[in-house]
Amino acid sequence: MKKLLFPALALVAVVGGVVLFAGATSASTSTPRTLTYHLLEKSLTFAYQDNAPKGTPFERVSAGDAFEFTSALVTKTGKRAGTLRGHCVFVSGGKGDAAASICNGTFGLAGGELEAQTAQRGDARVTRIAIVGGTGMYEGATGSVTSIGESNGPNRDVFHVVLP
Repeated sequence: MKKLLFPALALVAVVGGVVLFAGATSASTSTPRTLTYHLLEKSLTFAYQDNAPKGTPFERVSAGDAFEFTSALVTKTGKRAGTLRGHCVFVSGGKGDAAASICNGTFGLAGGELEAQTAQRGDARVTRIAIVGGTGMYEGATGSVTSIGESNGPNRDVFHVVLP
């Protein structure tokens, strides 16, 4: 039994050392990489919930009012690149810039999804959105999306995705 115990312990020590070494080298040599996408956001659906006290959507809102939307994400040449699904809740009411909302969204793209969050006040032309995670090839992603609203066309979205 002693003859078998020593080789088994030696094997465990060697395997454990290899695993520790492999883990240490892969963690220290990985460099984050950044992907940049330029996409257009074309509205597909929109729904508004006007909770009490009743007001006029986007003219006078109250805390608790909410809206959901979906948008097609397309390239500059019109090729479909994905879908944005979002939900926003007003956390303070009022008119114009007095109203503030918190929004969560999912950008469904080839290879996975990006999860995003933002807070905004009023109807800002430029919205800066935090990327807070992802799935598939975007697992562990961080970064940002800058969405620029156009008065007579689709929003222009610039993605800066940082992958571990």
